[in-house]
Amino acid sequence: MISPTWHTYGADPGLRARVHPMMAPMPGSSSVLSIACLASSALLGLLACSHEWDLYDPRLGGGGDGTGASSSGGGEPSGGGGQGTGAAGPSSGGGGVGGVGGVGGSGGEGGNGSVELSYGAAIADCVNPTSPNPDTCAAEGGGIRMSVDLEEGMPPTPRISFLRFDLDAQLAGKSVDSVELRLSVPMFVGAESNDSGEVWRVTEFDRAALFTAAPTKVGASPAAASVGAVAQGQTVVFELPSSLVSAGGSVYLGVFPLSTNGVDYSNVLGAVPPALVITAH
Repeated sequence: MISPTWHTYGADPGLRARVHPMMAPMPGSSSVLSIACLASSALLGLLACSHEWDLYDPRLGGGGDGTGASSSGGGEPSGGGGQGTGAAGPSSGGGGVGGVGGVGGSGGEGGNGSVELSYGAAIADCVNPTSPNPDTCAAEGGGIRMSVDLEEGMPPTPRISFLRFDLDAQLAGKSVDSVELRLSVPMFVGAESNDSGEVWRVTEFDRAALFTAAPTKVGASPAAASVGAVAQGQTVVFELPSSLVSAGGSVYLGVFPLSTNGVDYSNVLGAVPPALVITAH
C-alpha cells in the first residue's frame, strides 16, 4: 500500500498538502499542474470530512436534521424539523373536531327534552254492573283477565272493565304531548273480538267501591272511541285527551262494551298488564 506524503508547492513553504504519491508533481512540472493537484487534493479532503461537519457543525443544524427525519419520514435535511412540527398541527386540529362531535352526541342523547312515562294500573278489574263483585269477574277470567262484553254468563249480563292510574310528580312543569291507554289481548281462545270497546272517563273509585256499585260515565262522549276488531296477542292502543292527566293526579277510566262478542284484556296479574303511557316535554 502506498502512503500519502506531504509536498510543498510554490514559493510559500506553508502551502503544503497531503496527497497521494501518484498525484505528487514531477520534478520540473509547471506550477499550474501543481495548483491543480493541490485543488484536487483539497476537494477530496473536504468530501472525506463532510459527514463529520454535518454531525458537529452547529451552523448546519445537524441535530435538527436527525429529529426531523424521524418525525417526517425522511424529509429534506434542512426542513425536517419544520415538517415534523407541521404534522403535529393536523393532529391537534383533529382532536378539536372530535370534541365537538362529543357535544353533539350529548345533545342528541338529551334530544328536545321530551320524556315518555309509563304507569301501571293501580286497579284493573271488571264488574257486572247488575251485581258488582270484582272477585267474581276476575274468577271468570282465570284470575288474569278482565272482560268487556254486552252479554256474559247465564243469564247474559254486561261486563265493564275499570282502571285507575295514580301519577307521580314527574309531569310537574311539563306540557303533555300525548296520552295512550295500552291494553293487551291475551293468547287465549275467545279473548279476541270484533270490537275493542270504547273508553270513558268515570267517577272516582277504589277497589272496595267496586263491590258496591259500578262507576258511572263522566261527560257526553267517550275519551277514546272503539278501534274495531282486535286479535289475540294484540296490544290495543287508545288515544286519550291530554287534559285527563296532571302531576300527582289519578286517572279513572272505564272500558264499555259495544258488542255481544266480548273482548278479554289482561289485568294487573296478566302477562302484559295495562299501562298508561304519557309523552311530555
